[in-house]
Amino acid sequence: MTNIAPAILERAQVEVLPRQPTRIEAAYLEGQPWGQAFLREMDLVIAANEFESICQGFVLYDAVLEQRVAAFCRPLDPTVEERFLGVISLEQLGDEPAWMTLKRALASLAEQPRGHWAVYEQAGRFDSYMSNGVGGTDTASGEKFLSATPAAPNLSFDETFPHVYGYEVYKRRSRIRDEIITASAAAANVQPGRVFKDVRLSGATWSNVTFVGVMPNYFVGRTNAYKVRATRRGVRAHEFVLEPKAFFSIAKLQPVMPAAYVDDGNRARLQTVGERRGAAAQSLWDRLLSTDTSEASRAEALAVFDRLATARFGPYASRASFRSEGDQMSRPAYETDGTDRPARSHTFIVRFRPGSDVITSASIERTSS
Repeated sequence: MTNIAPAILERAQVEVLPRQPTRIEAAYLEGQPWGQAFLREMDLVIAANEFESICQGFVLYDAVLEQRVAAFCRPLDPTVEERFLGVISLEQLGDEPAWMTLKRALASLAEQPRGHWAVYEQAGRFDSYMSNGVGGTDTASGEKFLSATPAAPNLSFDETFPHVYGYEVYKRRSRIRDEIITASAAAANVQPGRVFKDVRLSGATWSNVTFVGVMPNYFVGRTNAYKVRATRRGVRAHEFVLEPKAFFSIAKLQPVMPAAYVDDGNRARLQTVGERRGAAAQSLWDRLLSTDTSEASRAEALAVFDRLATARFGPYASRASFRSEGDQMSRPAYETDGTDRPARSHTFIVRFRPGSDVITSASIERTSS
């Protein structure tokens, strides 16, 4: 019988190294000389936007919040190097299965500095990936290769970069939302034993809902849960474990910003320059298309143009997205020929003052006939 003990002993004596992170988390950021200022700004952006969504009652999507965090925090991260490595065909990298080729390509990309990115082609579809600078890569689509062209608006640095910080944003968002709701409950003096009347829960209306207490770190992301006991005539009492936003609604709380996140710059953190530019460009385009706009008003809208095709542009083109490149935004535009069919392809270009949403000029340029 072969004696395997020495081999086992040899493996046991090998030092087990800690797993290296492959995505940006707080522990990594706290170890950087610029990390504390970066995390502080991240928290303020999250708090300002989360508070606004609670006050106004709208859904704040993760992708929108990540865009805003990236816009305000990127200047504080000196390690970012924006560099496009090109459009790379996975089929030309090898004849192995596609998933293996992609894995090998991304491993190579992960060795590059944070901000280096590329667009990869797989079976005629395209996706963008970026190195996060800590040994991993991030993508907006989740490796789905949804775009039919490498020039799609979502395949850009500005659209891909926010996902580099996305995991840490997700974790901190849950905690900060908890803190806002806790502060709101404290300001309203909502204590265990408080009874709420005629509350709709789980598809039924309950006569009395009694607040039982807080269950710390109950949900994923270490967010709190709120336990309540609901009763109504003829039905056995039932206990519910509620997410913070559900409890906020039941208790009819008035939002209160925790003192740690009160900052004079919070109003400005609700929208990025890119978002304001997009709104300005879309507004200008809408004025060109509007049939209700007077000729004088339309002429005013056209005053910023370098040159203008005299043709009208079909309203169906208003659905196209703007693509951001430096201090300009562009989108396709199609000249109509009287039959509502695209006759000539153009590019609608809007230029802005650097670092601002002020339009300096615009043009409609012929791209095909």
